[in-house]
Amino acid sequence: MLYQIKRQGSSQEAPFIVQDEQNRVILLTDHVLMRHEPLILKNGAGEKYACILENMSALRATFDIYKHHHVSASIKRTALPLLRERYLITLMDGTTLTTQGNVTLYRYRVRRGNRAVATITPAAGAEEQGYQVSILPDEDALLLLAVMIVIDMLAHAD
Repeated sequence: MLYQIKRQGSSQEAPFIVQDEQNRVILLTDHVLMRHEPLILKNGAGEKYACILENMSALRATFDIYKHHHVSASIKRTALPLLRERYLITLMDGTTLTTQGNVTLYRYRVRRGNRAVATITPAAGAEEQGYQVSILPDEDALLLLAVMIVIDMLAHAD
């Protein structure tokens, strides 16, 4: 399935909105992630879906996505090879996902081993803002979209 993630304004501080192929709102934030403050993700009906918090006990910048008071995913920036940031995503079941490509330019994949489970590309039209995320049908799309929002905020924090 194809989704679009964009900001609800032109600045890097603007909240996010995620829409599906029919332009229905799937996820949204009411603000951007601030260190030491939770970021609430809401579904299209405005109900709380998840909460994102910085993991203060980690040595590197690490953020956890909580669903139902349990960590569903942890996102950590790993070593920074030339122009290619890498992120390590650990899911609640112990599965590890990694990013491959250029996160800053929205040209990357999220992989589980050798299998790409999500592909991120810039928005299709020149007038479009944001980026597109294509997720395999058998994946937890909402959780992966929440992961993309965290990666976006980390990659464009400065």
